[in-house]
Amino acid sequence: MTRLINRSSRYALAAALAAASGLAASAPALADATEDRANALEACTAAVAEQSGVTTDALSTSRVQFRTRGGVIKVYFRASAGEQSTLSVYCEYNRRTGEIAELTVG
Repeated sequence: MTRLINRSSRYALAAALAAASGLAASAPALADATEDRANALEACTAAVAEQSGVTTDALSTSRVQFRTRGGVIKVYFRASAGEQSTLSVYCEYNRRTGEIAELTVG
């Protein structure tokens, strides 16, 4: 019985080390994706602000959702500026070029 406990402890330790090394290896990829999402939201917010005639500082966003597929990040969010009505925004951002492929404000 002692032997089973020691063997299972070794397996548990090996599994924990494997999981930790997997997390460390995937951290840079996650950081890039997070940075890309932040860039996408910034670019989409700037485009909405320009289209609605307000500054980006005056524009507030809420209910932000991201969908990432390959080189495209789809951003859905609500935007409002002060007393103006809330706008529903759909934006497609190209990760490689840093440009907005499609913007729909309604």
